[in-house]
Amino acid sequence: TYWKADINYNQSRNFNKLGKTGESYDAINKALVTSPNEPVYILQLSLVDGKPETILKAFKITPLNQNARKLIINFLVNNSDKNPDYLTSAENILKESIDLFPNDPKVYYQMAIVKIKQNSVDEAIGSLEKSIELKSNYKEGRFLLGSIYKDLKNSEKAKLQFEYILKNID
Repeated sequence: TYWKADINYNQSRNFNKLGKTGESYDAINKALVTSPNEPVYILQLSLVDGKPETILKAFKITPLNQNARKLIINFLVNNSDKNPDYLTSAENILKESIDLFPNDPKVYYQMAIVKIKQNSVDEAIGSLEKSIELKSNYKEGRFLLGSIYKDLKNSEKAKLQFEYILKNID
């Protein structure tokens, strides 16, 4: 029954948040028994088992799923210290995502993260400016942009971003 699979999926997510990897793994595998090709379940498994082949399987099943792309990109970026090629893969997926979803501020935010890891700060700033142009109250985008300006010793621009958050978002 599909509703039981959804319950198992949500249990897996909750266990994973609590750091209970074993329980999370068991719960998501129960969901996959019922629905073995459900991309969201496969993505959850990839978050639990950390295997790139699992996440790529989910991506192949639903290459146009925006949430799947975001999870895949997060996985690649978060694991790029283990494999530097992951950053290039994330960047390529993001370029395609920008073409597919040009009005999604999160895509530009994720591109900024990749650019920061690649030491391309000017490109990161451009991506963050685009993200907050699309969504002026995008707290994460403004905070990261302000943090970059602070690191660059541009106090005035940093202050503008942080003040905007305090006055208009928080």
